[in-house]
Amino acid sequence: MPVPVAGDELTATALRALAAGLIDDWAGMAFVATQQSRSNNAFGDLATVGPSVTLTSQGTKALCLWGCIAFGSAAASASGRMTLAISGATTLTASASNGFYSSENAGTGVGGAGIVGRRFDINPGSNTFAAKYNNIAANGSAFFQDRWLLVIAP
Repeated sequence: MPVPVAGDELTATALRALAAGLIDDWAGMAFVATQQSRSNNAFGDLATVGPSVTLTSQGTKALCLWGCIAFGSAAASASGRMTLAISGATTLTASASNGFYSSENAGTGVGGAGIVGRRFDINPGSNTFAAKYNNIAANGSAFFQDRWLLVIAP
């Protein structure tokens, strides 16, 4: 990415090119549209794993935004939770404390759309940020669709 130096003219075009270069180097986004379910109340993957983003950073902070549409099966009043795990230079296991859940079930509505934004402390190097899911109820199934993840880690 070209970095301006003293004497360079900082035109709007040059600034846009600099910003685009920074975003390409520092950010990643992933999306999974497929609706899938999870009946287990432990955190884990869905049949289509992810979304996940792998970035190599020099810094020690990552800003993550993620979300989806989630709902549970009506008969069991199940609810879905989406959270993140980090692996690589940093290790963070999936936890209820850094996710969101939908208390909607198929019998009461279409579902709940959730979004979470959180800053994580990371170690410099290659880190993979991956979405993980659970069904909060002990029975039934939680459903997830239009799952997305955006990570910015300079």
